[in-house]
Parts: sequence; C-alpha cells; structure tokens
Amino acid sequence: MIRRPPRSTPLYSSAASDVYKRQLKYHPEWPMLTDLNALLHINNGGLVSSNGNAKIFSTDLTKINAVIRNPYGGQAKSISVSADIEGMLIDGFRILKETPVKDKIMNISRHWSGTGNLIGTVEFEIPFAVGGANEIYTNISVFLENNNLNFADQNLDIKRVNGNLQYETHSGLTSSQFVGVLFGEEVSGSIATELGNHSGAVAIDLMGKVEASKLYEWSGQDILSRFYGKSSYSASLTIPFGLDSENIYFEAWSNLTGLELGFPDPIGKSKKEERSLYYRQDFSESGSKINFRLGQLIAYLATHKGLVTGGRVHFGSIQGSEVSYDSLLVTGALDYANYEDWYNFFLDIENVSSQLFSPGISENNQFLSIDLGTVNFYSLPLSGVSVHAKRLSNAWRAFISNENVTGEFI
Repeated sequence: MIRRPPRSTPLYSSAASDVYKRQLKYHPEWPMLTDLNALLHINNGGLVSSNGNAKIFSTDLTKINAVIRNPYGGQAKSISVSADIEGMLIDGFRILKETPVKDKIMNISRHWSGTGNLIGTVEFEIPFAVGGANEIYTNISVFLENNNLNFADQNLDIKRVNGNLQYETHSGLTSSQFVGVLFGEEVSGSIATELGNHSGAVAIDLMGKVEASKLYEWSGQDILSRFYGKSSYSASLTIPFGLDSENIYFEAWSNLTGLELGFPDPIGKSKKEERSLYYRQDFSESGSKINFRLGQLIAYLATHKGLVTGGRVHFGSIQGSEVSYDSLLVTGALDYANYEDWYNFFLDIENVSSQLFSPGISENNQFLSIDLGTVNFYSLPLSGVSVHAKRLSNAWRAFISNENVTGEFI
C-alpha cells in the first residue's frame, strides 16, 4: 500500500542553473556585477552558490559564495555574499565615494586618491527591501603593497604604503597598522573611526622622523625656516564628519631631539637638547587656527594664506585668559634676553619673508608687553626691565624701563 504524506508536510524540490557572462543589478545604489559566472543551487531552503566569479568596476571577484535562506513558513529577506577581490586601489576609493558608504562617512574621502593594486576579501548582507533601515551590511578588508596615497585637502602624499585597510559598517574605516614614506622618511601609522548617530571622526595616527626643511616646504610657515635637522615625532590627523562637526585638525608631539632651533635664548637650542613641542592646526575655509607650545613659549594664532591675522604669543603659563584673534598680543616674562640677538633674529625673518603679518592687522592692533629679569642691551646689562612695544607702519616703537633707565627706541 502506498501512503501519501500529510498535506502539512512540504514536498522537497531542487534545481540547478548555470549563469555565464551575465550582469546583475543586485541593489539600486551599488555598482552592477559584470561578467558573472556562477552555478546556482535552489531548493526549499533557499539558494546556494559557490566558487563563482565576477567584476565590480575593473576589480575581480573570485571564490564568490552566495546564500539566500528561505525560512520555513516565511520569506527570504536578504542574500549573503562573500568573495576574494583583486584589482586597482582606485576602485577601492570608488566604493568609498560612489556607494552608500560615502553617506556613512559623510563623503570624507571625496578628495582621496591612490595608485597601485589591492587584494583582499569582501562580505555583504544585501536586503531585498530597499530604503529605511534596510541598508547593506558591508565588510571590505584589503591589503596594500607599495601603494601611493594622496590626501589632497591636506596636500599630503604617503608613498610605498604597506598594510591593511578595512571598512566595516559598524566600525567605519580602520587600519590596525600600515607603514610608508612621508616627507621622504619612513613612517608607521594606524586608522580608527568613531561613529555616532549622526556624526563621527576618522583619526589617522602617525609616528616617524621628519627633516625640518621638508616640513617647512609643506606647511609654508616661515618660522620653520629656523629649524635645522631631523627629529622623531608622533602626529594625528583627525577628520570629523556629520552634523555640527568640528573642522579638520592636525596635532603633533615631539621632544625635538636632533633639531637645532635657530632662535635667541631662551627659545633656541642645540640638536642634543630636548625641548617639548605640541602643535595643533585647525583647518577651515577662512584660514587656520594654530596653537603650539614650545618649552615656555605658548602661541594661539589665526592665519590666512600663511599670514598671521591675530592671536596671542606668551612666555610662561596662561591661566584662564581668553584669546582674541582681532589683534596680535605678545606678553609674558623671561629671565634673560639679549637685545642684539633678538633684533638680528627679526631682521633674518624679514629676509625669509617680506610679510609675516596680514595687512588686515592695523598698527593699533599689535602690542608687546614683556617683563625681563636681565637684558643685555649692547653689552650693557639691565635688570628688572619692562618692555612695552607698539607696531608702527614699518617698525616697532619700544618703551624700556627699570629702576634706573627709561627710554624709547624705534
């Protein structure tokens, strides 16, 4: 006797289909798969395909595995895809710039570019429903070998880059470690991303050595013309993105060992001496804000096209003092200063650049007020000196006084 199965028991069925040199538009916001070759197995549980191959842009996808799970009594919601990839780095940047990934990172990579090849893996979870919370889960991990990277906004080129680079939906753009060449010197670094609901930041951390002349050439800051030699540093470029995000900013730290600072005492130093340096530059369309601390010298400056437009320079500690960028103020106290050395220093700086300060700073907005323990004034030692100076159209007018001497110099 033959018994039929109960009507509640589904009949098992299966089929296979061979796909050759086809195009597949799997999502309206992602690039089409081209030259797709795959063997599809379809049964009651869904669809399975293994060891397929295709292209995204000009990048090869091999060992493609795809799975659609059809839950019992329900409908399939997504397709899971994994593959190996090999192609040009420029295609990797296209993924960051031309897919929904750009919205997740607020298109911060729009001015990034690179050359060379890449290899790696990709994983996608692609929902069949489009819109709302139904976004593609993405995990792209690539390995770079002797690639060149360019960050046009910061005018930075990192050459011969070796290391890993990953984008994952929930952790953003990351790199546990990479090495390369920056300013002609070996550098190592990492990349991390902080993601919030509507904002975040990518931080590129670097460690290496730099030749002062190369840094001067890149930054255009004339004060760096007085730095000589090479020193180790650590630095971080932070790129905020999203609603109400801050400006891009660059930070650097160094003990300046190996650098000679060609400044008069007490700012100058030999190559063997240590001197702590902290430097931060915030970039905006209207210019930059610079904060640096060099030993006992502290500066907060606003610049536009390389010229100082305002701020404050102080010798000593500043506690609870606000900085106005509408004027340029030099204040503080020094134990010792040599008048001739500082006079010659400013002459040398003027030879390097005929213009350090923006014409927008009027004569009435440049002041200097410093207390000096001892001043060597043309071989005449003066103690307990107060110096107050005001900028004229082509010179400084200085008032110098102590218990015994009062005078005005131009």
